[in-house]
Amino acid sequence: MISQQHLPPARRTKRGAVLGALLALAALVLSACGSGSGGGGGGGGGKSATLKWASSFFPTRWDPVVAGSGAQFRILALPYASLTKTDANGNAVPDLAQSWTYNTIGDEITFHVCPKLTFSDGTPVNAAAVKNAIDRAKTQKNSALFGDLTSIKSVTTSGDLDVVVHLTQVDHQIPLLLGERVLQIASPKAAADPANLDQHPVGAGPFVVTH
Repeated sequence: MISQQHLPPARRTKRGAVLGALLALAALVLSACGSGSGGGGGGGGGKSATLKWASSFFPTRWDPVVAGSGAQFRILALPYASLTKTDANGNAVPDLAQSWTYNTIGDEITFHVCPKLTFSDGTPVNAAAVKNAIDRAKTQKNSALFGDLTSIKSVTTSGDLDVVVHLTQVDHQIPLLLGERVLQIASPKAAADPANLDQHPVGAGPFVVTH
C-alpha cells in the first residue's frame, strides 16, 4: 500500500515506490547541494505531479549493502541516495555530499556532507551515517559490496559533516565509486537491524517504500 510521508522542511519531498503504483513526484528546487536530486537537497514548497511507474520485477532485498551490486540498484535509487551521482558526461557531481577534497598525495579524501538533511525516519544525514554505511559495506557478512571497497583502508569523521576516507593507495576514482551503485546510504538507525532494513528500506532518496 502506498502512503505519503512528509519530511522536515529541508527534505519535504513526497516518497513512495511499489510495483505498478501511482506515485506523487514532488517538484524539486535546485540547489548547489545535490542539484535536482531528492537525496542531495531537493527543496520543499513545489507543486506535486503524478507519475505512473512500473517495473518488470520487484526487489526482494532492500538493504543496499546486500542488493546494491546488481541491476536492481536502479530501483533502490528510489528510496536511497548516495554521496555523489553521475552526470551526463560520466563525472561525479554532488548528491548527499556537497563537495570533496583530496589530500596532496591522493590517498585520502574528505567528503563534506550537505547540512540539514535527514533520512525518511528523521535520522540526520551526517558524517557518522556515511561512515556507518561504508563500514557496513566492508564488514557485514552478506555484503555484496566489500569487493568494490578494497582500496578503502578506514573511515573517520571530522566534526558532524566531514567524513574522511583513508585509502590503501592513490585513487582519484573514489567520488565515482561511492556514487549510485556502491554506496546507497541507509539510515544508521534502521541499519542497526539489517534483516528488517532488508524488507523496510529507510534512506534519503526521493521516495519512501510503504507496506
